[in-house]
Amino acid sequence: PNNNVDTATETPQYADLVVEKIVDIAAPNVGGNVVFRITVDNLGKDPATNVKIEDKLPAGLTFLSADSLSYNPGTGIWNVGTVDVGVPQELKIRATVAASGSFTNEAEVSITDKPDQFDPDLTNNKDSATVVTREADLLVTKTVDDQTPNVNDLITFTVEVTNNGPDSANNVEITDYFPVSGLTFVSAAATQGAYDDSTGIWDIGSIDNRTPANTQTLTIEARVEAPAKDTVPSPQTNIAEVTKVDEHDPYPLNNISEVTETPKYADLLVEKRSSNSQPNVGDKFLYTVTLSNLGLDTATNVEITEFFPNNISVLSVTPTNTNTQSRWNLNQAGDGGVWSVPSIAPGMSEALVIQAQATSASVAYN
Repeated sequence: PNNNVDTATETPQYADLVVEKIVDIAAPNVGGNVVFRITVDNLGKDPATNVKIEDKLPAGLTFLSADSLSYNPGTGIWNVGTVDVGVPQELKIRATVAASGSFTNEAEVSITDKPDQFDPDLTNNKDSATVVTREADLLVTKTVDDQTPNVNDLITFTVEVTNNGPDSANNVEITDYFPVSGLTFVSAAATQGAYDDSTGIWDIGSIDNRTPANTQTLTIEARVEAPAKDTVPSPQTNIAEVTKVDEHDPYPLNNISEVTETPKYADLLVEKRSSNSQPNVGDKFLYTVTLSNLGLDTATNVEITEFFPNNISVLSVTPTNTNTQSRWNLNQAGDGGVWSVPSIAPGMSEALVIQAQATSASVAYN
């Protein structure tokens, strides 16, 4: 009777698979490359067979390569095969960051084609790694200290670039498109980096995202050129824009700024009339000198030089001062002088009246 009873024990296999995923650069630049490393380990009692890991790259990341042919980038399946206890398997996937934003890449033990062995803990069967692209919002502003200068004036252009973040900006270049005519470059000074006036490139380097270091300034001094004879000076526009930066800029529309300077011009007309072009000796008559501004801007510090002929005697010289307080200054020789007009607005006229008496019968020009 002792052999009437027997027993048999069955012990089910199990494999506790653990997935871990990390990325080498969590904050890459757009266009940069990142490497994801996926590790699967077996913390169970038995080898795990028929192991597959699902790892499909999200939109915004472009597959470049993998260090194992067992990974199919089209399906995102890594066919691991067998994972022995305590012998982890590893896969590296290299990808390009094709767009800006936040991208999460997840790796998980396949739930549609499960391993052969039972897994007592499914909570550690997946892991993820997130990359968030670096961004730097660069704001460019351009101003000039005098938008309506006079010809031959020195004017100063100022370019400011501010990094509004959220990250620091690296390898920043600003190109300043200095006008090819109408202005002559004199000098430049930058708070950081170097400006090359032959190329117009201001090589700044890195710009912090914290005040006050987040703003850098370039000043360019220029001289306003005189236009060709019998022409009016034309407006000149100076443009500055970001032409290089490592980081993605979420607001590219503020990467460029421009300012225009329009030189003043005044078309001055001088006319002279005599009340009697053929006076007799002893006759008194009047010369009237008229100054008119036919231009678009007010003319300032105007001087008219008057030379008296030698066949008259000047009795008086009187500015009319219709719109301004001009003055007459007789020269030391007494044969003429300078009529000084402080300013004359567009469309305005001023007159200088000279009372004279003919002293001889000769012909002379005034």
